[in-house]
Amino acid sequence: MTDWNDTESLNIHAFADYARKEKSERKANGDAKTNGAHHDNVIHLKSVPNFQAWNEREIAPRDWLLGNFISTTSRILITGPTGLGKTMLGIAIAFALEGGAQYLHWKAGRAARVLYVDGEMSLPWVRSLTKRKIGQAWFHHTGHNEGHSYGTKTREWQLDVCILMERVAEDERDLTFTLKFTKARGRRPENRADFENTTIGLRNNKWVVTQAGKKKDKVPESARIAFDLLRRAINEAGELPPVGDHVQAGVRGVRVSMWLKYCETGSICKSDSPDAFRMAFKRSAEKLQALGLMQVWADWVWIA
Repeated sequence: MTDWNDTESLNIHAFADYARKEKSERKANGDAKTNGAHHDNVIHLKSVPNFQAWNEREIAPRDWLLGNFISTTSRILITGPTGLGKTMLGIAIAFALEGGAQYLHWKAGRAARVLYVDGEMSLPWVRSLTKRKIGQAWFHHTGHNEGHSYGTKTREWQLDVCILMERVAEDERDLTFTLKFTKARGRRPENRADFENTTIGLRNNKWVVTQAGKKKDKVPESARIAFDLLRRAINEAGELPPVGDHVQAGVRGVRVSMWLKYCETGSICKSDSPDAFRMAFKRSAEKLQALGLMQVWADWVWIA
């Protein structure tokens, strides 16, 4: 994928989706009348789900196709400079998905049909594909600054994974680059190896890992529990932090004090000593931040 259509706002709220659906249903049923007159802009608020219904909704498990990296509902952006190998990388991933085969260090899932499209696609089509459980990997180019994708960064807000392809100084006959994960919503302590920065190269018509990510550190049990409690706190009491240079728009988080209260109900520390608990909480927070699983700014914390 070479470029995107940026003409539509990315900030589409669920309320608007329900309003449009309600309006379409009323038109189909011939009920778009109020007191004998047509009112197309009337919205029945009862059709908008409340928090309890939203919280109790059933979510099907992910249908993974390649490690914990690509599923049938993934939305991935891979960005790289012109001529670095985006097309060949995309075709290699497509063949692995179609054959249900392992690719590099990502374990094989089930075989799946793949459609490789070269052209421009609009955001409405992105949402349409996701609703139909069709995962997408988008390829985009950098500008003169090869450190980020060309154009606005807002296109990344609705995506699950963002990867930057970085040049590696190697023999000119070789094609070598590093896959750097700049965003990974599904990254957790148990699957973070799938999101480690990895250097790969094309050698004798075969992709090989020339330098894997750093050795996997052992994640303490207290940090695992603290991470799960952070996710729970955000799901139950999350808010939108003030948007700024440190916080991405649309990302929900909680204040550190709120996360601390949730951890007090968990078992991140075997001792009943308040000092031991505070030390365990501090170490867990530092470990999770070092692994890139969460971010902290001022008194706010959120999942990276």
